[in-house]
Amino acid sequence: MRSSLNQMASMILIANGEPKKKKGHAAGRFLHHHALGLMAQLTDVINDTSVVRVPFHERRRCITAMEEMIRIGKNDVRIARPQVSHN
Repeated sequence: MRSSLNQMASMILIANGEPKKKKGHAAGRFLHHHALGLMAQLTDVINDTSVVRVPFHERRRCITAMEEMIRIGKNDVRIARPQVSHN
């Protein structure tokens, strides 16, 4: 699955005019461009900042998605660390 994610990210990056790199992880570079927005959306759901109560299983899914984003993005998503809060 990760190879297909990497392939898709590579195609999107190339379509957006970013040069193809020999070394590196395309999924991480793709996530770097979207890390702040993704992290903000995930933390909003996890912290339940909406008027409508978010079900626990949905909050758990967001935590799992955040973990996966960090695992795949590695150093490329470090920019989003300030978005993570402890509530």
